[in-house]
Amino acid sequence: MNIIKSQPPPMSPEEEEATRILADARFHQTLTIPPSHCRDRSTPLSVAFADIGDPNGTALVSVGGLFGSRYTLALADELARARGVRLLVPDKPGIGGTDGVGVEGKMGVWLEIITALASHLHLPHIAILGHSSGTIYALHTALHLRHLLHPQHPYIALAAPWVHPSDSGAFQASVAAALPDWAVRRWYDATKAITRAGASAMLGPSTARPGVELADKKTDPLTRAIDEKILQYALEENVAGVSQEALFCLRGGPGAKGDDSGGGNIWGGWDDYDGFLRLLREREGAIDKESARLAVDVYFAEQEKTSGNRGSEWFDECWKTYAADFIDYTSRTMPGTTHETVMRPEKGVLDAIFQALSGRDK
Repeated sequence: MNIIKSQPPPMSPEEEEATRILADARFHQTLTIPPSHCRDRSTPLSVAFADIGDPNGTALVSVGGLFGSRYTLALADELARARGVRLLVPDKPGIGGTDGVGVEGKMGVWLEIITALASHLHLPHIAILGHSSGTIYALHTALHLRHLLHPQHPYIALAAPWVHPSDSGAFQASVAAALPDWAVRRWYDATKAITRAGASAMLGPSTARPGVELADKKTDPLTRAIDEKILQYALEENVAGVSQEALFCLRGGPGAKGDDSGGGNIWGGWDDYDGFLRLLREREGAIDKESARLAVDVYFAEQEKTSGNRGSEWFDECWKTYAADFIDYTSRTMPGTTHETVMRPEKGVLDAIFQALSGRDK
């Protein structure tokens, strides 16, 4: 008996072009950190990243939310090139082509990834962009790798910053925070499976999609084809780190407060943004007086269901209260954006960040 295998339907011209774009080697860069340069490892750490935009432009390292994939900002390639920005987007640990680490080791390993990335690409200075939980990574970089920020115009941009439910009161995140660690892992693993089956699924801090929400049906066919390929490719690679990232967002797992194995080190030794700002004040006070003040631009989503509008207000007030006298802090709410869409190029946030960054280098 002959079994006739069905052939996949032919790709549309837009799908073929999307495949060609994402096959570009710039989306598939790698580096390897030897054990001697990576704490608590006996084997090398592999890191995958995208290197897009203007290859000769100002270097901006972007770290995404719950699903921190190197594909996240693929649609921003042309915009970054036009604005003179070199956009570097690493896969977070345990996602895509970057090896996983324990949740309690994420912050330390992240610093090693950024240090290795700057060395690998011969970058004297970088700026940092964090979306959602990427805010924690971005701020940790500023705290411990301040020398990598430009001394005359050190710059950080944050979009829809993740706020812990103890401060935001956001319902879904609060429910997740109340669950034991094993239940959070199972919840997020189940949601990933649903997403892989083609259904839309909400994952709390950011989405099951790789960092940004898919375009709606009104979007041009090529953009939508790229969106769909990003989702397909991201889910075909390693996603084991997504459930771990959920625990990280909630400050759960080994090393969390109340856990016998570590105590309060999940976010790198600071429990919340007010605690971070106290540490940052000390570090900034010790910097050479000839260095410029750190600039932090924050872009809040207009409809914020993940961290909640209350969370955005708390975050904003925290910075205005504790940092206004030693940081150049600005914030704005972007009309027509959600936590998931704020990083889409057409929403204007990325363009504002790119222009602010390129303007500082002139």
